[in-house]
Amino acid sequence: MTRWLLWAGWSVELPACTAQRNPDGSWSAWGEDWALDVNIFEIGDVVSADTLLGVVAAGSRRDGDSWIGTEQLLVEQDSGRPVYRLMGKACATSTILQFCVSYLSSDQYEFARAVVAGLAHDAG
Repeated sequence: MTRWLLWAGWSVELPACTAQRNPDGSWSAWGEDWALDVNIFEIGDVVSADTLLGVVAAGSRRDGDSWIGTEQLLVEQDSGRPVYRLMGKACATSTILQFCVSYLSSDQYEFARAVVAGLAHDAG
């Protein structure tokens, strides 16, 4: 596992993969049968993670390493095959990280949850 340092205090721990900062400012990493897409937003004023998260539906709340957030599983069709997307947001003081872990087989759900668990924020 490798810890990838992103920006605004965010990092993620991932297995061997390819990663890049995209021209639109987002960040992506991928392996043979999965992908992680990340967008990070920074707020100029001091805003608490609770305020940024807002009210969430029961069961969708997720707590991580120095962040709080939400997640939701979507199943979509791509070229006639199902694609699973674990999507959500992670909030820390004055920053939001939106994520999407895409994978091809329903048995990779725990892997996708482990990717989200590998998100961390350091306000340092």
